[in-house]
Amino acid sequence: MWLPEHLVFATDLSTARYPGTEEPGIRPSTPLFDAPAYLCALAAVTERVRLGTAVYLFGLRHPFVAARAFATLDQISGGRAIAGVGAGWYEGSGSPPGSTSPPADPA
Repeated sequence: MWLPEHLVFATDLSTARYPGTEEPGIRPSTPLFDAPAYLCALAAVTERVRLGTAVYLFGLRHPFVAARAFATLDQISGGRAIAGVGAGWYEGSGSPPGSTSPPADPA
């Protein structure tokens, strides 16, 4: 089970075109759940399915908080957690906290 995750969506989704398409990769109606917490809930009611994120934006979180969230998921799921991490592609996701540079070019 893969869950996408974003902290926020920009109100202007014109920058949300998924690379290589003209379609928005994100729809305004997409719910924003805390992926590790939601996956913990799924872990409690499943036994075999692997649980992961696609893509968890570590650059937008404190590393200790992110590590603890995935360690918790891994413990609750009995080792079924998969941490899909990356920089993301959506410019509206923003830069890491404290950064003065723009987000990385996805190309």
